[in-house]
Amino acid sequence: MSFVLTCDASTRVALRTFDARAGSAVVPVGKVLLGVPVASNTPVFGLGTAEGKKIGGYVSIIKEVTADDNTAVGYLHSADSGKTWVSRPNLDLGQASLPQHLVTVSSPGVKAPLAVKSFSGTISIQAVVNKASELNLAHVINLDGQATIQVVYL
Repeated sequence: MSFVLTCDASTRVALRTFDARAGSAVVPVGKVLLGVPVASNTPVFGLGTAEGKKIGGYVSIIKEVTADDNTAVGYLHSADSGKTWVSRPNLDLGQASLPQHLVTVSSPGVKAPLAVKSFSGTISIQAVVNKASELNLAHVINLDGQATIQVVYL
């Protein structure tokens, strides 16, 4: 799915996410989803519940990100509301769902947010479904993940 963020002028922005199905995620420890190894503390978005059982979970990243006129970018993550930044291999929207966490773009190799007029990329999602023994497969189960992406002006 395509993602485009456009501003009237060059601006430093970051992204924060909110999981409307928080608490319903199945965390597939040991799996690799979208190139991200999943550990017990990996933020995974929920897919809702069916008959009180967790349906599954998903990870989401923004890939192939470019800024302004197709300028290559680096990726940053902050765990303290933008006070400090560390380089990351991608824009992991799950990381941005943790309290005080943000993700943004930078010039390659620079650990400070890049002021951009626009940036775009592809939102990739990979889901996992809970074990069949945990779900009533005699009925249709609708995957019901819902996340919000918030733009934060820095």
